[in-house]
Amino acid sequence: MAPTAGRVAKVFLLLSGLLAFSLSVDARVSPDSVHSGSLYEPVHDTAILLALDRVYRGEYDTADSILSALPSCPARDYFRGLVRINRYEDLGDTAALFAAQAMWERLDRASDTAASAFLRDGNYPLYRGLSELQLSYVASMTGGRIRAARLGRKAVGLLRPLSDRAEAAAAIALYDYYKAALLKGVDWLPFVTADKEGPLRRLEGAVPKSRYLGEILRTSLLWIHYDAARYDAGTQPIQAFLARYPGNRAYRQMLADFRYRQGDLDSARRLHEALLAEYEGLGRNYPFPAYLPLGYLSSVGNLAKIDATQKRRESLERHLATWYSPGYKGIMKWLPASLVREVDSLRK
Repeated sequence: MAPTAGRVAKVFLLLSGLLAFSLSVDARVSPDSVHSGSLYEPVHDTAILLALDRVYRGEYDTADSILSALPSCPARDYFRGLVRINRYEDLGDTAALFAAQAMWERLDRASDTAASAFLRDGNYPLYRGLSELQLSYVASMTGGRIRAARLGRKAVGLLRPLSDRAEAAAAIALYDYYKAALLKGVDWLPFVTADKEGPLRRLEGAVPKSRYLGEILRTSLLWIHYDAARYDAGTQPIQAFLARYPGNRAYRQMLADFRYRQGDLDSARRLHEALLAEYEGLGRNYPFPAYLPLGYLSSVGNLAKIDATQKRRESLERHLATWYSPGYKGIMKWLPASLVREVDSLRK
């Protein structure tokens, strides 16, 4: 994919699942050192870590099975939602996207009933705020931009009182960072400031403190490095993640994006060609239209960009023919708008 500031903003809205696209436990963070400053589930810790490990490996059914065995609690709903959103991002499973939405809405609605057992969970306020971010992301994906903005503001409002927790602090820092980015063009007006460095430092401080969401926070930093053309700063963490989870498709796409921007077109091509073949194989088990070929088309579009840069006209025409196949016309709205624009520009 070809993320821009808009794409990065979606990472903020996810603050999870992401991946983006992707999560990872930082093995260097011990439970005793983080539980007072970040999300920590002493009873369910082992199950959550095991489930997240399966998510990074693309074993979504196994991850969901592990979490389904937990008793009813906020952690169960929140992390099952993360499994589903990762399944959607990877396999294009829109049923999983809406299942995640239902889980997070149930978490939010628990606040409406004073008798809800969820309210007695010490982590519930944090899960509720994070779930609002997830719901904002779902709304943005399904065309509800006004609702997405409203939910995003609500989430930040819920999380500000919890800013001593790493995950809440990171969400607020990202919100402040992108707000500053939006205000940058009008910071000459009285009383308007556009400080991005302060929020960025706060985000960098939060990343190593989160036991469960550390890698998604780091992923947000990677996209910030990408937009700022600090490609070397992003490549090393990506490669470190892939050393642990070499099959992770989201991080392989991310590495290809960085390689493309670094001018290493041959490396970017090899990554996308391997992903294209892999997604073609997955398409036999997860066929369109029940599953949207989002990863497949992302690699097709990025290969078209590489073709154009390398002046490989025949390959470019082949990839554009796939991209513009009539059967895929309705899928464009599900893909990053920046990638759609870039591929469209190649046709002119």
